[in-house]
Amino acid sequence: MKLHDVERQFTELETRYQRGELTSKAYDDALAQVMAQDETGRWWTKQRGSGAWCYYNGSDWVTGNPFPAQAAQPSPIVQQPALAHASSGGTVVAQETRSGFGGLAYVFYLLALIPIIGLVLWLGFRNSDVPANRSMASTIGVISLISAALGVWMNLS
Repeated sequence: MKLHDVERQFTELETRYQRGELTSKAYDDALAQVMAQDETGRWWTKQRGSGAWCYYNGSDWVTGNPFPAQAAQPSPIVQQPALAHASSGGTVVAQETRSGFGGLAYVFYLLALIPIIGLVLWLGFRNSDVPANRSMASTIGVISLISAALGVWMNLS
């Protein structure tokens, strides 16, 4: 496989993964096979998510540019990626695994709206002439404060 093949296959896999055609594991397994060796014997692959070129220096994955005409000084990856191993020519290759909250993040975003909506309603009803509206404003204010406090607590823990 040539370096331009790695670029093409990475783009293809990334597109299929983003469309939901590949599971995370299938994506990792396929991506672990997408690599090429340059003239110096260095194995190159693309980093999951960022698409940055990385080569294996024998102990760490290092970002770099496999195209000498465009080469910039490579810098080490700050954190070694979690590994999904595959073997090719005796060299272990790795790809970064994706982590995060996924769909759960949307739930947190929606919950963050409760204090904002509560504040707006409280401001609108707190000076109402109708006692029931003032009572409702107090209740909404308390719920908003509790929701905001829980949000801060969840964010800090």
